[in-house]
Amino acid sequence: MIRTVSPAEYLVTPRPQLEWLINGLIPKPGYMLLLGPPKVGKSFLAFDIAARVARGESVMGYASPGPRRVLYLQMDTKEAAWTERLRKLKEIGYDLNIPNLRLIHQDDMMLPLLVTTQKGQDFLKSVIKSETPDLVILDVLREIHQEDENDSTGMKKVFDAMEPVFAKQSVLILHHTRKITQDDKASPDPVTLARGSSYITGRVDGYWLLHGEAPNRKLHFESRFQESATAIAKQGAGGIFSFPDLEKDAIVLPQLLALCAANPTLDHHALANMAFKQSGITRAHYYRLIHNAPCVHQSLPTVAVTPQPPLQVAI
Repeated sequence: MIRTVSPAEYLVTPRPQLEWLINGLIPKPGYMLLLGPPKVGKSFLAFDIAARVARGESVMGYASPGPRRVLYLQMDTKEAAWTERLRKLKEIGYDLNIPNLRLIHQDDMMLPLLVTTQKGQDFLKSVIKSETPDLVILDVLREIHQEDENDSTGMKKVFDAMEPVFAKQSVLILHHTRKITQDDKASPDPVTLARGSSYITGRVDGYWLLHGEAPNRKLHFESRFQESATAIAKQGAGGIFSFPDLEKDAIVLPQLLALCAANPTLDHHALANMAFKQSGITRAHYYRLIHNAPCVHQSLPTVAVTPQPPLQVAI
């Protein structure tokens, strides 16, 4: 007999709990989509994310409990160009000695690597079994299938084929946008800008849109777990991105912890409203920062907080 439960019973039924690969940003397991036009820097950003997760470092201000095992599947750039990219990163002092970040050996890589074929599935399952990664980077979506990306049925076939392969992993999928027009630049919408069927953006847990002109590009966040947000993405030496807006978090976080300490009877919903009224900090920004550090409202050791003046930092 097939059982049914009420919503209240569903909520308390013992099940696996949501786990974060990157707090508030990438769930495990789950799919995230990194969107952007060609040559915007998606691979540079994805590689740096992979390196940071592998080291256990924060990613764009979001804590990454780690270090974690990461598998980067690079299928969009020719081997010689990819090697040159890594060489230039090393020249600017980027540490490539990252044991937890794994690339398939040049002589062992399968190209094309089609997840919709049995041969491709067997290859990927073998790599996943031997490397046991927590995060897999797929660079790019177009290279793992031969379906029509404008056809939702074809895209469902691709994602259904990925399910048994990446059942326990977080997967960051790089994907191209269509051509971005002047009208799009005024208010870019990741769903309408993503190339192909809207099934692609509908199937993932969240998506990021990297767009704009160098060196000051923007990264727009959309997720089922948080409110949308946009950050300045400044591309520097070697193509690696920094996020200057997020550097303000080092100033804001102690003030938020002080706000929690001064109002222990208020919940985070009320405190987020207070932070917004006092300084313009969005709810998504508030929860991201609080999620990264213990406060008096969480079942974690209380941190010593120096009293702070009213919030003055505008975000």
